[in-house]
Amino acid sequence: MTPETYLLCIEQSSQGDLELTLSILNIAGRGSAFYGSSNDSGSISLWLIFKGKNNPAEIKKQLEAISPIQKVTVVTISSPMKESEITDLRAVFLKIGWDAQDISNQDLSMFIYAKLHRQETHYIDYDHKRIHHSPVKIIIKPLQDHPDFSPDWLKQTNFRLQDLPDKVFTKDDIKVEEIVVTSSVDIQIPHDF
Repeated sequence: MTPETYLLCIEQSSQGDLELTLSILNIAGRGSAFYGSSNDSGSISLWLIFKGKNNPAEIKKQLEAISPIQKVTVVTISSPMKESEITDLRAVFLKIGWDAQDISNQDLSMFIYAKLHRQETHYIDYDHKRIHHSPVKIIIKPLQDHPDFSPDWLKQTNFRLQDLPDKVFTKDDIKVEEIVVTSSVDIQIPHDF
């Protein structure tokens, strides 16, 4: 049986830690998170699993048995992506507050395939100002259009899915990067204050 490729949406009651990351990788398979968000009520993350270890039902069952995981959605990613998989992908994006309805099936598939093969050629852009917690429209843009673009971002890797090892992951296999996004607002204070 050829290992399958999946997108996981993991909803948690609190942020995870290194042990949770290892559990996700050892149950689902080789992959990485590519989106995460948290607030007072919990966190949600999107993972691309390049080389699945279990079938979707088993991944869901095993991960949902781990605290603090509350719900797992598994979307199979075929090559080429099936219409039902693209519909499921759009539903997962909507779950995290991204409205992908205006993105063509071809562009959405292309974005996911590029991520799977670690070819950062495009990015998701959206207005960071949400209105009444409603989903924001997203668009997929070429990486060169990013306001902070650097040509180093386009360096190709020799990454091949078939070369991924089947193994049990340990903390030595994990590279942790934290990205904090902050916004600033200029406030004008009246002179007579």
